Amino acid sequence: MFVGFIPLKPERVKLKFVVEVETGLRREMNMFDGVLFGAMAWITERGLKWIWPWLSGDFELWVITAREKRFLAWRGNGDALFQENLTMLTSATGAKLRRV
Repeated sequence: MFVGFIPLKPERVKLKFVVEVETGLRREMNMFDGVLFGAMAWITERGLKWIWPWLSGDFELWVITAREKRFLAWRGNGDALFQENLTMLTSATGAKLRRV
């Protein structure tokens, strides 16, 4: 068996080009996904979320540039870390906040 990973180059954005910070929640697996991918995918997602909750949290922070490009800035599951990162992003960029 061979397991390989494709290295991805992280996307960067200059803070002066950020015009908006968007908050949101990660989309959960719904019934359509369950039918399409099967119950095993649902069980695996729940199990991994229970074992490693920080791996894929519920809260997300996105930054939106002047050219309407969206970049994921942070994903986590702790409210204290969410508030800390949100405050840091809005104060560093001066961008307006949009809650989704």
